[in-house]
Amino acid sequence: MWGRRLATWATSVVLLGGCAEGVTNPADARAKVLEGASSLAVSATTVNLVVRPSDQGGAANNLVGVSLDAAPAYAAGSIGANATVAGAKSEMYFTPTTLFTRDVTLSEVKSLSYWTKTGATHAADPRDWALVIYTKPYAGDVSTPSWYGDRIGSEPYFSAGINDPANTWNEWSTGGATNTLRFFESTTGPPGATFGSYTDSTWAQLIGGYALSGALYASHEVLFFSVQTGSAWANGFTGQVDGVRIELFDGSVATINFEPNLPPCTTTCYADAAGGNDANGGTSIADAKQTIQAALNAVSAGGHVRVLPGTYNEVA
Repeated sequence: MWGRRLATWATSVVLLGGCAEGVTNPADARAKVLEGASSLAVSATTVNLVVRPSDQGGAANNLVGVSLDAAPAYAAGSIGANATVAGAKSEMYFTPTTLFTRDVTLSEVKSLSYWTKTGATHAADPRDWALVIYTKPYAGDVSTPSWYGDRIGSEPYFSAGINDPANTWNEWSTGGATNTLRFFESTTGPPGATFGSYTDSTWAQLIGGYALSGALYASHEVLFFSVQTGSAWANGFTGQVDGVRIELFDGSVATINFEPNLPPCTTTCYADAAGGNDANGGTSIADAKQTIQAALNAVSAGGHVRVLPGTYNEVA
């Protein structure tokens, strides 16, 4: 049945089996690292992620790639907010296991920083990308949503020592002399939750203090590190974000470089049932489609679809 479709498209499908043993599936490699992590002592790690809108839901999460406009040292593009409906927001989420290959508590986080670019100073327009940390649920938490324990946020416009020229990449961090992030708890449910002020805690003060539940923050495990826009004012905001950097006290460092989507494949398209995504461009193994059908739909007549080993439950 595939042959009938291929004859119509004059396209060849190459099964990358024994001839592709040198190719490592990134998802499989990560799984092997995690499988052995519990038996090894914790050691410093370095992870540098390249993240594109399609990796984080794309248009469904109101994300758009921006080409040729990046934060310093994070060339060559970035991701912009693109919410066009009231109440919608742009959002991306990253687990500690993705960034550090293991679970992480709040007290292990030494520093956080990221870059944003907007069309105005925060005095003129306070809207920007916020840094938000969700902890895992824990005994005694007071969060109304059951999927997280605490929600900790930081908005650039509440930062200390703001220096934020418009239409310029500005860095926000926990340890800078300017644009020093302040943190607040915005957990849904408990009295005392806020969306920030100009007198909120520094990062060091926060992790040494108490959550609204009354429990110490320090031992709470991180569920997600997130960058997102506020749903109350995201409609029409088009600011950009790039260059998230998180460092742990053990020396581990994770960076997130936001880039636009790759152009779609035409002459050669890749399919990877295990590690692919049909929203990907399909131009390489790292950017593979998930299904053979999606690769066939994208490839030009006379082109090739290269299929990585895996199980493809598809009907032609």
